[in-house]
Amino acid sequence: LLVDETTVDVGDVDGGGERTVNGSVDVERAGGYRIETVVFADGERRATQTTRVGGVGALTPEYADSPVGFTEGDVWPTVAVSVREADNETATLSVSLSVTNRGDEASEPLELRVLLRQAESNVIADEATETVGSVRPGRTDTVTVTAEVPANYNYYVDAALWSDDVLIDETQGVANLNPRETISANQTVEEVEFAVEDFERGGEGGDASAPEREEGADGTDDATPGFGPVVALIALASAALVARRRR
Repeated sequence: LLVDETTVDVGDVDGGGERTVNGSVDVERAGGYRIETVVFADGERRATQTTRVGGVGALTPEYADSPVGFTEGDVWPTVAVSVREADNETATLSVSLSVTNRGDEASEPLELRVLLRQAESNVIADEATETVGSVRPGRTDTVTVTAEVPANYNYYVDAALWSDDVLIDETQGVANLNPRETISANQTVEEVEFAVEDFERGGEGGDASAPEREEGADGTDDATPGFGPVVALIALASAALVARRRR
């Protein structure tokens, strides 16, 4: 299926020489394409060349191409959450986000949107919006918003930078307010109660507090049902044999 085509006048080329020719075509930003190049001279087809291009959908469109984005550091957190106030019902959180200008010119103002999403239910507990002012080239600014959420829950902190309703960049952090369960951006770790005393075992000498085993009516131990008399006879026979050998 032919999507687009263009014709470029190369002009005269000296014998044995080379010339670079630039041409452009417009295609949808999806999938891949086969580019066929044909060289004509004096109305005759002289040479052809085929090239394949893939991953076009991964290209960033011009309207979303911005040098400003969330900071990507190994130590300094992109999303930092602190508790300003808290009681038994609610917690007021201060969410600070680092934004870096990787370009060579000062950036235009952007809009920062933050959602606090309860981890298990995905319910939006609160949201905040703040304007990111002009960031100088190569600089990093910190933008802070405040949110109020129910206490004793864990939250995902979803943050995004927008320019005229165009998504520029996004990142995620967490706010762990539940001391019994912790979450991260891509993993959930849940703690459970563990009572050591439920797994304690007595020492070699026995435990004085351990319950005594019940004995049957004949005075034998019922720990191994049905084998009391047999064990007793074997024990007597062994004792008699030992006595004869000692004599």
